[in-house]
Amino acid sequence: MKRQRTPYLILGLLTMALASRLMAWEAIESADDPCASALSERVRQMVSSMKDRGWIGVEFDETEPPTLTRVVAGSPADEAGLEPGDRWIGVSDFEFAGKSREEVMRRLKPIIMPGNEFTLLVERGDHRLALPIRPIAIPRRILAQWIGGHLVEKYADDLLSP
Repeated sequence: MKRQRTPYLILGLLTMALASRLMAWEAIESADDPCASALSERVRQMVSSMKDRGWIGVEFDETEPPTLTRVVAGSPADEAGLEPGDRWIGVSDFEFAGKSREEVMRRLKPIIMPGNEFTLLVERGDHRLALPIRPIAIPRRILAQWIGGHLVEKYADDLLSP
């Protein structure tokens, strides 16, 4: 009888990938290189500043009002019934029309916290909807994607230039 090696091969590859990631992080952590130390500190600051923020699972464009371009499957937004194409016009008793981006962000920050249920106001076609939603803590994979994306955008030119 022939033995099935595929599961062991996959497990071995996953173990090697995890080990290489851990070794790379240890190298950053213990490096005498000031750039590596600065990067490690910057990542810590970013995680610290975002770890208590709420996440609802949407992406939106820069139009006025913002239009949802993506709703993450299984996210609070998905469970609340949001759909791509919905126009986000406000929250609870605060509508965004005529408000600066800074004012909107200042008002949203204390509202979009993990476990804090609020009402999301959207327009869908000709209808206005008030959808209750409860943010969750930012999932680790999403936090990693945001931080990784930010670092790549910020430092890619330096890292990729000859």
